[in-house]
Amino acid sequence: MNNERPIPDWLLAVLRCPITYDPLRVAPNELVELLQDQARRGVLSNKLGRTISEVSTQGLVNASNTWFYEIREFISQLMPDDAIPIELERIVQESAGNSARPA
Repeated sequence: MNNERPIPDWLLAVLRCPITYDPLRVAPNELVELLQDQARRGVLSNKLGRTISEVSTQGLVNASNTWFYEIREFISQLMPDDAIPIELERIVQESAGNSARPA
């Protein structure tokens, strides 16, 4: 994971989720890794239901932990239709089930 701060603090302080209007924060690496795993397995989709095949290494998440926005080349992708819904319980269960399966 890239540990470099993707967005300056002063900008992060004013950014809001375009869906919920919650403040945004840098997504933790663990969440990004879970979403990347879902994308690799072809079970991740955006708000419009389009399948996501790859997730960038950095992103933003809203305060209610319901929407993820990718950061690509230091540019946050805040288009509501491109938002990735975060269903943590489902993601964790599927990831745990996937790791228990033989390769």
